Amino acid sequence: LGYKLFHRAQTMPRRWSKKSSHDKESLKNFRNDPLQPATFSMQWAGAYFRWYNSIEYLPQQKLPLLIIQGTEDNVVDWKYNLRWFTQKIHGLEVVKIEGARHNLFNESQEYWEPCKNTIQTHIKNLVNQH
Repeated sequence: LGYKLFHRAQTMPRRWSKKSSHDKESLKNFRNDPLQPATFSMQWAGAYFRWYNSIEYLPQQKLPLLIIQGTEDNVVDWKYNLRWFTQKIHGLEVVKIEGARHNLFNESQEYWEPCKNTIQTHIKNLVNQH
């Protein structure tokens, strides 16, 4: 809806999620990172919607895909995304990290550890299959 209303604008002020990680230092660093844009490109948003429309009706694919999802992610509609990926990807593995938020790589240690362990295990399993 937002894109349909504002697509003629070139950029929009960026909204910062205050709850994308439990790690306050990571959130502070992210907000102060000079490589993070202060505005959100509507051209990027348009490209996203064109991409989504092009993949929406693709047939199911067989891929060894791992999705690690925090159950307190308030940045994306992760429940919708997981339903979509479950329909599209045969071989999908979903690991939910209870209480983790959106920025899993910048989460506090209690959430980052299970994320890191899951990635390491997934990679070892892929290597051992070949």
